[in-house]
Amino acid sequence: MKQELIQLDKVDLVKLYNKEHEWHKLLVEKYNLPSSSELPSLPQPYMLAFDRATLSYVEGTGKYGKGYAEAELDVSVQNPWFWCHFLGDPVMPGSQGLDGFLQLTGTWAFFSGEIFGRARALDGSYNYTGQILPFHKKVFYRMDINRFLKKKRLLYFDGHIAVESPDNIIYTFGV
Repeated sequence: MKQELIQLDKVDLVKLYNKEHEWHKLLVEKYNLPSSSELPSLPQPYMLAFDRATLSYVEGTGKYGKGYAEAELDVSVQNPWFWCHFLGDPVMPGSQGLDGFLQLTGTWAFFSGEIFGRARALDGSYNYTGQILPFHKKVFYRMDINRFLKKKRLLYFDGHIAVESPDNIIYTFGV
């Protein structure tokens, strides 16, 4: 059931937040669930923090050899956090960046076909060294799997968020 590399676009992401993706159907069958309501989803579009993603389950990929995920967000002055966070000081909240990073991690876990359920960030560190502003064009997310404990349904990871180029890292997250 698991694919080695999965590419998700905006259409896939909409299906995920509606719990209508074909992967939901496959997991309902695999685990004999009554419906997809038991499975995770993504937030609605105004809270979704990326527009496309690449998920890798290829052995030996990622910083620790256990897989990775990357995603991108096309920044627009129309993004809701710019007009609702601080009046007259439009900036993407750091917590939105953290949430986007966790959305990506949850998406990786969901498509692994091994871990599902409601996700919670239980521990970890983060560091903010920059901001995402309305004039920026693109945000890049990178998450590397450190440990994947299927029986306990736990995922350990670290990664970063960059703005404008994948090398311009402004947020880091780790275990």
